[in-house]
Amino acid sequence: MEPELKEYLRRLLFTISIVCTWFITNTAVGIKMGYAFWSEKFTMQNALFYLWLLFSIIIAFILIKKIWQKPIRFNN
Repeated sequence: MEPELKEYLRRLLFTISIVCTWFITNTAVGIKMGYAFWSEKFTMQNALFYLWLLFSIIIAFILIKKIWQKPIRFNN
């Protein structure tokens, strides 16, 4: 396999892995444990969850940007 294609596929796999891990983690904590919803009032657990959600999406974006920042040189 060509080294450029291999690098592209590696970056793509890492990106998909980061997004899936972020999504599954936040879905499990938010929906399954009930922190994403509030029934009567907004609690401290809800606030912590939404702060974590914001913090984690920023970190995921920074990681993905770092992965794709260096261009891949495809030889023709």
